[in-house]
Amino acid sequence: MFDGAIDRCVASSGPGMWRVYEIYNIPDEERLDSLMDMIRNRQGAEGDEVRAFASTEGVPHLSPLIIGDEDLLVGVDDPRYYRASSAVHLRGRDPVRLATEYFYSLWNDPRIRVLKTETGVDWDEIGALRTQFAAAQGRPSSAA
Repeated sequence: MFDGAIDRCVASSGPGMWRVYEIYNIPDEERLDSLMDMIRNRQGAEGDEVRAFASTEGVPHLSPLIIGDEDLLVGVDDPRYYRASSAVHLRGRDPVRLATEYFYSLWNDPRIRVLKTETGVDWDEIGALRTQFAAAQGRPSSAA
């Protein structure tokens, strides 16, 4: 249900369309493959951008979902399932402002990899990630 709602936001276009900015943790090539399926499905979406941290040791973190200026869902990341294990809904400008600052500190972190922008998918970056994961496992890389 939640993924479907995000997909509808991503599919919106024109004036008043939703802008969706997503950050993922990618610990391995299997997770990269599942993320690639999503990116391919959303390839032409105007307001969709995807960035990711690529580390085999995922760091637990808060996962904010900021909706407008006054609604915020904050979840605790659960690396076993690649999603939040629990969440709380907060209302108000102050919590949204704090979560927005937190999100943009991650979004602009120098370690993050830009996989998709509003103008397209960065296939070279995705190939570099695949090579990184293959090298970590001591095997040749496959094509993106």
